[in-house]
Amino acid sequence: MLEGCVAKVERAKELIDNLDNEISSILSSGKYQVFSGHEFDKKRYVFRLQGPNFPLRLSVLTGEIIHHLRSTFDHLVWAAASKEGLSSTKLKRITFPVCATPEKFQEAIKNGLLSGTSQELRNFVESLQPYQSGDDARNSIVQILHDLDVIEKHRLLVLVTHAVRMGRTLTFTGELTSDVEIIVASSHTDSTPFFRAIENDEEVHWVEYQTTTKPLWNIVNDFSIQVAFPEIGTSERVEVIPILRQMYALVEEIFMKVKLEK
Repeated sequence: MLEGCVAKVERAKELIDNLDNEISSILSSGKYQVFSGHEFDKKRYVFRLQGPNFPLRLSVLTGEIIHHLRSTFDHLVWAAASKEGLSSTKLKRITFPVCATPEKFQEAIKNGLLSGTSQELRNFVESLQPYQSGDDARNSIVQILHDLDVIEKHRLLVLVTHAVRMGRTLTFTGELTSDVEIIVASSHTDSTPFFRAIENDEEVHWVEYQTTTKPLWNIVNDFSIQVAFPEIGTSERVEVIPILRQMYALVEEIFMKVKLEK
């Protein structure tokens, strides 16, 4: 009964590899670049990302991957429940609940989402619940996978096509005159190495300064352009491919556990 699940998981892995290759090809095309320069009237040095929007195909592929991986949870539960000899009516109600708290999980049980299944199966499902992760439940891979699948069912998943990972070091080149004062406390105080740049020619980062003379210096930074989700759990601008591979690894681990216990 798990053949369909296996096929979905294998398809998800294939799509992740294809998506990774497509993204790498697009990013290496030279279409996306970070340009920098002075805005002397505003007394700041600005970095701007330029490049076209990514094709919507990437969002469609990402949504397909998400759905394949999330649906395997329901398939696994249904396959296990069907062995219990449940009626077709009860089997129609069977699904894999994703709950942020123990109370919500118990409520799902009362609502019959695992009606007629064995206690062993219920324990297995509960062990995978987001509140078991030991962290904020919103950051659980299971919760993230579930949330993205809910979004994918209703609208196209949004990928931040112009997400930039900024290097930790700013290097000054040229001549820094004695009257130059670099303002360290700029508008970007978040510790994350990402800075949002969704639209073309969007500001990625800037450094404020004070000086009375025309600058004869520039700033260099090792930027890398990424593709990311705008927001996942409590984090912003999460790279797409690594999080998809985490989801795949979780599903693969669950399948290994199910096979060993058979």
